Amino acid sequence: MILMIKLFDNLSLRMKNLFVLILALTMAVITSYVISEKYLLKGYVEIEEELVLKNIARLNDALSGELLTLQRINSDWAAWDDTYTFIEDVNKRYIKTNLVTDTYKSLNLNVMVFINSSGKIVYGHGYDLENLKLTDLPAGLDRYLTPGSPLLKHESLISTVKTIVLLPEGPMLLVSQPIITSEKQGPIRGSLVVGRYLDAVEIKRLADLTHLSLTLQVYGEQGSSDFNEAYSLLSVDKPTLVRVLNQSSIAGYSLITDINGKPSLVFRVLMPRDIYNQGKLSHRCFVTIIIITGFVLLFISLLLSEKMILLRLTNLIKSVIKIGQTKDFSARVPVAGGDELSTLAGEINTMLTGLEQSRGKIKESEEHFRGLFNEALTGNYISAPDGKILLCNLTFAQILGFKAVEDALKSNLLLFFTGDEERQNFLKLLNERKKLEFYETNLQCIDGERIIILQNVIGKFDHSGKLVEIHGYIFDITERKTMEEQLKYLSFHDPLTGLYNRAYFEEEMRRLGSGRFSPVGVIVCDVDGLKLINDSIGHSKGDDLLIAAANAIGKAFRANDMIARIGGDEFAILIPDGDVTTVENACQRVKKQISIYN
Repeated sequence: MILMIKLFDNLSLRMKNLFVLILALTMAVITSYVISEKYLLKGYVEIEEELVLKNIARLNDALSGELLTLQRINSDWAAWDDTYTFIEDVNKRYIKTNLVTDTYKSLNLNVMVFINSSGKIVYGHGYDLENLKLTDLPAGLDRYLTPGSPLLKHESLISTVKTIVLLPEGPMLLVSQPIITSEKQGPIRGSLVVGRYLDAVEIKRLADLTHLSLTLQVYGEQGSSDFNEAYSLLSVDKPTLVRVLNQSSIAGYSLITDINGKPSLVFRVLMPRDIYNQGKLSHRCFVTIIIITGFVLLFISLLLSEKMILLRLTNLIKSVIKIGQTKDFSARVPVAGGDELSTLAGEINTMLTGLEQSRGKIKESEEHFRGLFNEALTGNYISAPDGKILLCNLTFAQILGFKAVEDALKSNLLLFFTGDEERQNFLKLLNERKKLEFYETNLQCIDGERIIILQNVIGKFDHSGKLVEIHGYIFDITERKTMEEQLKYLSFHDPLTGLYNRAYFEEEMRRLGSGRFSPVGVIVCDVDGLKLINDSIGHSKGDDLLIAAANAIGKAFRANDMIARIGGDEFAILIPDGDVTTVENACQRVKKQISIYN
């Protein structure tokens, strides 16, 4: 060790500098490689696993969406007066009219089973969607249709049982709901069960919908080695699994349970390892760039070190450093001799003279800019990326509820956003677009008042693309937005009674008239003697009568019924799901309210 130190001391300054730079470069490359290997690649693996889990969630959401579609189909049929009657009298007209092959085909169903409250199958058939013909119920389905089966247990009118069962012909999606009236009233007269096979066609449709490579296998059934290993790792408590298959593929597994909560099926989502392989490539490029950059820096450092040996250059550097530290641009570096260094020293002095003059002009410009900034009618501000306000004018402070600029400078711009989502969205858009024009958002002032602002924002980024400052100006448009909301309200409401107007009534008529099964009740009434009252007593009394009539009519209807004033003395009411009885009852309630008022 002592001998090495002596050898180092005997080396020239150039060799010493070269040795130190090479040693530093070697240590930097090794350290960068180890750190990036440990953290960078690990991060890519975690991102890859997170993406697989998200795709498994997408698969499960798509499967839930299929069950929800079946639930909606079932609800249309189970909560229907015709079905409610059919389950009791088993009339053939219902079967002939509704339970035809086109029904199965249009609804994409393989099974429809009507079961009365005694557990007896009143009607049930399967349907071959490929050959377009009715078939018997699938084998094995009957054991799920027996009295006491979880599929048929409906303890309330809104009960729904959604499940996947494994039949000899393959897995099937099943949905069961109680048979009730169109008004969703009881008592429950039985259950309606609809189903669709989870076959190759359905799996392909799910794959196309989610843009995933999907494979379905029965739990415990011998298959490829990765499925066999997945069986031992999946459980009801841990229904998802991510496994690396090889350098090019990764798979996610999702365990599906049956109606009894037992493992039934396993879905596999197969994905290429693009993220991991890209990470490895990035890691290699990173290390290569570090090495190349290190050698470039080494070469530049050697050139600079060669020049720094000269004492005059060292003194010149010291003089310049001193001026830079003191910011005294009136000082000058010493000039001696007539060689290149003397020329450099003279040019430095010329530059210092220019800097001294420019500094005065910059100071004047800063004062002019500050005057424009502070006196602007807009709320101007400059903030750090974390929201800390670095500079603002009085208008900005007053918009946020501060009395003085000094108080605003102690606050944080991002804290005035009304929620984390708005804050994150603002920063995300700014980083993506670099500037935001006419960006509208809500802010909460220091006194708790919420305002709506319009702002133009420019992000200042460094050479690496990192946001370093936010420059912007804001307008308070709360009053304008309030007026817009008022105008929107008046466009659909009658200003006298507060009821909907004719335009909104006609729009609702078109919307409700497009329904498939639900009837719509319409009641039209007018106020007798309104013209006589207007002519004899005055229009103000006529207006009072219209308001009283609107209040009386409003008390006679449900919250979801739509009441509108469609003319001078005319009112109209739309009653969704309103049959003849419902409309007649509503008319009686109107008469009662009118009699109470009179």
